[in-house]
Amino acid sequence: MIHRRGPWPFITHARLGELIINARAHRKRLRARVPGLAWLWQPSRLGWWIAWSFAIGSSCFMVSALLANVSMPPEPFTLNLIFAIGAVFFTAAAWGQFLEAVNAPPSLELYDETPSPRPFRFFGFRPRMVGYWASLVQWIGTITFNVMTLNAFIPGLNSAGEDLATWTPDMIGSICFLIASFLALIEVCHRWFCMQLKDMGWWIAMLNLLGSIAFQLSALYAYIPPSGNEAISPWLNNFWTALGAACFLVASLMLLPEAAPEDADSKH
Repeated sequence: MIHRRGPWPFITHARLGELIINARAHRKRLRARVPGLAWLWQPSRLGWWIAWSFAIGSSCFMVSALLANVSMPPEPFTLNLIFAIGAVFFTAAAWGQFLEAVNAPPSLELYDETPSPRPFRFFGFRPRMVGYWASLVQWIGTITFNVMTLNAFIPGLNSAGEDLATWTPDMIGSICFLIASFLALIEVCHRWFCMQLKDMGWWIAMLNLLGSIAFQLSALYAYIPPSGNEAISPWLNNFWTALGAACFLVASLMLLPEAAPEDADSKH
């Protein structure tokens, strides 16, 4: 008899006798053991590309936000270009996570010695997989960040134009990141919230949630009132962006060793 649990309508944990299947490990295929520091170079794994894409995107956002707060910042074009490059890498990483979700094997097949081959899919619908919704919502959020960074190059916008072209997609993207990060935490916890300090997956999900909260605060401070010519607080806008990007950077680098756990099959 299979015992399943997870916050409705999702299934994040299943047990069949001695076999334990956890949603995050299942989605990311966390099974293989990699000796030493070999996990730093695993180009054959989709998760490796996702980790480094998120790391590069996070680094771009963090560097550009930090440079914007120095006493003599670079030209706006340079800062916007760094943000735009980071948004592209964010989108690539989020798309990779979506591909992980739609191509995750059926529940028991992951643990077979010789799983049956199946064609690689670029789209799919897996409504009871919380990781599917987390990756889809985050991917949508990264697209709005691309819209925001590209619209930042438009010259001569008034306050209303700035709010429509850059602040609105920034706010939408930040909300998407916040929702996606919470769903990713549910995937690890098997309930709405938990504390699992010894679980690397929990730390990755929590750092992403903290980074999303920081991005949300950044978006709030980026709003330009109708009567003003600049954001409520450009310094705080950049501060929270840099802090959120730093959280994402650490979490993305932690994805590398997570892909090679000592015993992923029994991971809680």
